[in-house]
Amino acid sequence: MAWYLRQTNYPYKAWLVFLVALAVLLVAASLWLGRFSSEEARTLGAAHRLRDAIEAYTFERGTYPAKLADVRAYLPKGRWPDNAYAGGPLGDTGDPDFDPAVSPGNVYYERVFVGEGLEGYAAVAADARQVGYVLHVFGADGEIWTYRGRTLLPVE
Repeated sequence: MAWYLRQTNYPYKAWLVFLVALAVLLVAASLWLGRFSSEEARTLGAAHRLRDAIEAYTFERGTYPAKLADVRAYLPKGRWPDNAYAGGPLGDTGDPDFDPAVSPGNVYYERVFVGEGLEGYAAVAADARQVGYVLHVFGADGEIWTYRGRTLLPVE
């Protein structure tokens, strides 16, 4: 009788081995797929740091920076973020349109005046000193995020 019971457990053991092997393959596949999304996550993290530096610059100076490089002193430890896709420093593409050769891992920063690109922001007055900004963040396949800065009131 004991021999019969050992034989009937065999299919369950084989099934258990199959499930363990399948679980290992699923974990390996999820880690492999997660590697690609981590580049976008690092790019977004760098863009968050840039956005915070832009806001700190604006808080101290009362206007948004004319170019993105002006915020270097406001970054944590003054360290410029890295491009998660190409390595090296994150760059400003100079163009809001996605270019697969240049854009992945980079951003496009533009200081705009009221009515020039901040759709959804109401103009308080027609004053050229009222500015905002747009920061486009690019991933491997196109734009993954856009930050739009608040419109500033004119300085009296």
